[in-house]
Amino acid sequence: MFGLNLKDRQAGRMPDRRDDFVILALESSADRASAAVVRTGMPGIQHLHEARHGHAALISELARAALAEAGVEPDEITHVAAGRGPGSFTGLRVALAAAKGFSLATGASGTGVSCLAAAAHAASPRADGGHIIATADTRRGSFFAQLFTAAADPLSGIIEIDPEDDTPLAGAWHGAMVIGAGAGPLAEALDDAGLRPDLSAPPIDSLQVARLAETRISKGLDQEPLLPLYVAPALSGTVETVITVPLESRHLSVIAAIEAAQLPNPLNLRNLQELASRPAFRGFVAVPDSSADPMGYVIVLAGGGSADIVSVAVAPELLRRGVATRLLLFALADLAGEGVEEITLEVAVDNAPARALYERLDFREIGRRLGYYRRDRELVDALVMRRTL
Repeated sequence: MFGLNLKDRQAGRMPDRRDDFVILALESSADRASAAVVRTGMPGIQHLHEARHGHAALISELARAALAEAGVEPDEITHVAAGRGPGSFTGLRVALAAAKGFSLATGASGTGVSCLAAAAHAASPRADGGHIIATADTRRGSFFAQLFTAAADPLSGIIEIDPEDDTPLAGAWHGAMVIGAGAGPLAEALDDAGLRPDLSAPPIDSLQVARLAETRISKGLDQEPLLPLYVAPALSGTVETVITVPLESRHLSVIAAIEAAQLPNPLNLRNLQELASRPAFRGFVAVPDSSADPMGYVIVLAGGGSADIVSVAVAPELLRRGVATRLLLFALADLAGEGVEEITLEVAVDNAPARALYERLDFREIGRRLGYYRRDRELVDALVMRRTL
């Protein structure tokens, strides 16, 4: 792809010390796509494009432009970094997939970087010794947030904060400088916490990602994987935490079992595998951790500005725990970030809990399919519902 001579790297003719490296960084988790090159002892070079959509078509060209301006040949790259989010699934996978491609093509080491940590690292000189709250927009009326020391060391995990929620912040968060998309809204809504909004902080970009990667590499710290960070709020009841991650092929057998247990016309494993092979396929699962079996899932087919929800279900023992709501909110936000303008679904007319859930999420009835579902010898109508994003 780049005419790289891997033997040169293996023979030690490339920079390989922790204080002598070239980093290509990519970032596309929010409303801009950017690529930066940071070389030891030299100013960073960044190319960016301000747009909410279309990152996939631009990210590689931005990277090549940054490399060209920096005078760096692809075979000089020692590390490829990318923002892990949290943020839009579609945006995240653009930068991460491109980073994996550059890493594979050049033989450079791949490293993932939390966007909140990168933002806190960039804001550290302005913290005046106080704590930092780095935020990012969830695109569903709330904000991802994480607390850091003035030196940008994490003091908490990533949580989701809704400005309309009157739950007070823990004392350690009080008086902190807030940066990112939530700076103004959270400082205003949580005025009793004495938060200090820094509205001058720039949005997250690849140069911030590169600078944190540079610091971590130079210190010899363990590097994070090129995998996305997905976060969902804590749930009530027996489920203490849940994260939302992209649906993978290893999840399909468990999903088939949930389908059989929960739905009148379940998709079998072969059906699911066929769906997952389509370019329009989008799927998300709720899991307690990234290696666990799914607790619930949503499957969507999207394209051309519209999408159809094919299936949503939750394991029987976790019903009424908010899992389906979180999955749908996450999927809606991600689809909106992909440019989807409307989404439709079908629901059985006698499935009152599901209809109530969809109505709470602003789906409205637009039609009816007669005898759409078969239950034993009975045919049940389906309501067609639609929501504009």
